[in-house]
Amino acid sequence: MYSPVEYIMLYFAMFEVRLFEDFMYNDVLIIDIENLGFEDLTKTTPTVLSKQVMLYKKVYSFRLKNLYFVNAPSFVSSLLTVIEAVVKSKIFERRNYANINNDLTIWTNLGLMRDSDLRS
Repeated sequence: MYSPVEYIMLYFAMFEVRLFEDFMYNDVLIIDIENLGFEDLTKTTPTVLSKQVMLYKKVYSFRLKNLYFVNAPSFVSSLLTVIEAVVKSKIFERRNYANINNDLTIWTNLGLMRDSDLRS
């Protein structure tokens, strides 16, 4: 399990590989936050978050097509509602929540290929 800061570092490392390999399309982020706790949130300060958002927007300038939070604890929805009230952004129109019961719906809605499709 990575800390939020380590996760963001890995995320940006993936972006650099995509830049190098020239695989640039709209981004669909699926983030599993089942084990996220309040102690993890205290490690991520507003300064760190603002720097991460600036990197995403200004340096990498990718288009976020959709954002899925899988296995989100109940407090995440409340937290994002508060953040949404403060920060008006299109990103909040693109977020979705999923739990174990509707994970397969995500893949179907995105039109992504399943393993069974690859074997045919």
